[in-house]
Amino acid sequence: MTDQDSPWKEMLEENLGVALDFFFPKIHTEIDWGQEHEILRQELLPVAPPGEKRIADLVAKAMSTTGDQRYLHGEVQGEEEKDFEHRIQVYNRRVSDKFNLPVGSFVILTDSNPDWRPDHYEAVLYGKKQTLEFHSAKVIDWLGREEELKAHPNPVALFVLAHLASMRTKKDEEARADAKVEMILLLQERFDNVVERGRWSRYLDWLLALPREYDLRVWDRVKELKKEKIMPFVTFAERYGREMGEITGVVKAIETVLKLRFPTSVSALMPRLLEVKDIDRVQHLLEVALIASLDEIETAIEAAVPSPK
Repeated sequence: MTDQDSPWKEMLEENLGVALDFFFPKIHTEIDWGQEHEILRQELLPVAPPGEKRIADLVAKAMSTTGDQRYLHGEVQGEEEKDFEHRIQVYNRRVSDKFNLPVGSFVILTDSNPDWRPDHYEAVLYGKKQTLEFHSAKVIDWLGREEELKAHPNPVALFVLAHLASMRTKKDEEARADAKVEMILLLQERFDNVVERGRWSRYLDWLLALPREYDLRVWDRVKELKKEKIMPFVTFAERYGREMGEITGVVKAIETVLKLRFPTSVSALMPRLLEVKDIDRVQHLLEVALIASLDEIETAIEAAVPSPK
């Protein structure tokens, strides 16, 4: 089973500002994004109840537009859970106790139940209420609004689109491959910067995971569509290639991506990569380098190196 929560958690950590702008614009407008915010990984463990191994998905420190310090607690929930609201209240209280400041909690619900919409905790004791209200967003509310997501300027919209596609194609690899082709083309249109494109492509690959043979077909189809100019776009590698000689330029682009993703492994990979002299193969290797694991990249390079005659 694909872990659908993990890409969400990573996306939130790496893109907190744009994620809040998409899901919770009121929170976003109260944070000063010109000031650096901090994801508090080391502070997560103490917020769990005693004996509970789970940790809060996200705790962040930021500055408000009025100049005061703020703490945010976020959760991504992929299935209906008994006492979920109580867990949010516990995490919120423990983060608040730790930093001695009020904490704003938000939850992103990625499940398929339209009727489950937790947004507050309430307990009554001796005739008095204990309450916590938190912000809540339901991803399936975007079902039927796919064209709106495609046109949305916030890149998180494409992430939501990919998540909906993953739900729709859970048991249909052919349909998932078609959806993945469309998502790759949308990402290519959206991101001119190779690093940004690589980061969002990694989330996409995680959400729309496919067996290797299907992934190879996906990239073949992407190349075919590029050649047919059904959805024209100019990639970083193509621009670089025109400047430096096509194969050399694409190889240089691959090296740049590898330095960013696997800086300690570049020197070991480059000698074999330089043996690849076919432009289609090096273009495919760039696509692989953007989203694949290190082992998969090594395998792809070895497969692309021409066999000795």
